[in-house]
Amino acid sequence: PIGNTGKFITQFDSNTESNIESAYRIEFNAGNSSYQEGLIKINSQNQVISLSPSTINSLETSQNETSGLAFINGRLFSINDGENPNQIHELNASTGEVLRNITVTNASNVDWEDLAQSETHLFIGDFGNNLGNRKDLVIYRVSIAELLNQDNLTAEQIKFNYPNQTDFSGSSENHRFDCEAMIFYQNKLHLFSKNRGFNNSDHYVLPAIPGDYEAELVETFSLNALVTGADINRENGEISLIGFRFLGLNPLEQAIWISEGIREDQKLNNFYPEIKIGYIPIRGFPEGIVYQESGHLLISSERFVLEGVYNIPATLAIIGLEGSH
Repeated sequence: PIGNTGKFITQFDSNTESNIESAYRIEFNAGNSSYQEGLIKINSQNQVISLSPSTINSLETSQNETSGLAFINGRLFSINDGENPNQIHELNASTGEVLRNITVTNASNVDWEDLAQSETHLFIGDFGNNLGNRKDLVIYRVSIAELLNQDNLTAEQIKFNYPNQTDFSGSSENHRFDCEAMIFYQNKLHLFSKNRGFNNSDHYVLPAIPGDYEAELVETFSLNALVTGADINRENGEISLIGFRFLGLNPLEQAIWISEGIREDQKLNNFYPEIKIGYIPIRGFPEGIVYQESGHLLISSERFVLEGVYNIPATLAIIGLEGSH
């Protein structure tokens, strides 16, 4: 069981001829008698290619546009994206309940999209850029010691621009300069763009200290999807990306991609097979992703509304990665 909200049973099947195992999990919510069927798929190399996140809880309406997560000293923090207050929210990691609202007094939330953390600082990525016309891209840096103990923070600024951008007309959303994913590694910030119309991602690197910089483009990689979040396992260096794709009769399919880590040349090293985790009309828009100290991934999803068809609340879910890659 995850938390106190439900129970589940699991049925394992093994095909000895093809040496493929799978597991069906049926999850029961004790509160409303609904259930969800989950499927774990494993390929012929015994690598997991499909997982079903376990929903911890629906989030409060103040978290409808959750966009980034951080897990610090056993405590969970979140942010909402653009046109929301310039606040970091502390959540109960077991229930999703909002415990604190922390204001960054000298920052505005143009389009906050992801969180990253060092040993001493939390980084807030204000780099959402739907139309590609922003010239005020910034990452705010706040003290973790103050974050854990104060409700009002002052931030330092890491300003930056993309070296390969020349068009700021905002004439189309199909461009390469939107970003929703960021990690911290060895005193640098790594940004992964969300390239609509291209279904790939540009990987940029920035210093993690205040200043005004031109981001360094180190690689472009294709996942045939749009990247919406990232985090790094500080114990082994592996990196998880989350995102979605438009796919025929199953639109808005969610997935995560796990890299072994960052090479000396700053590029991502060796992706494991893609792990599908469901569909947005069932789980909402995947945005926040963070490693718990136990090695599990916590995922937050935005509310998803299609008038008269869907009204999926924002949710917090968990995925266990043991043995998955």
